[in-house]
Amino acid sequence: MVSTLEIKWENGTVQKLEHLERPQLYIEKGKPVAILCAADIVDDKGVLQSYNVQIPIK
Repeated sequence: MVSTLEIKWENGTVQKLEHLERPQLYIEKGKPVAILCAADIVDDKGVLQSYNVQIPIK
């Protein structure tokens, strides 16, 4: 594992994840800009929700 299963959003909140997987590197003009990953959370009703997240490379 190379990352914790949580995302810290710009507003400071931390979201716990069930999965963070399939990392891909996004490149613009030959330079890496972001890592794109698939993420899953379990919502308040117990349903697994999936989305993509872009993690900026600074």
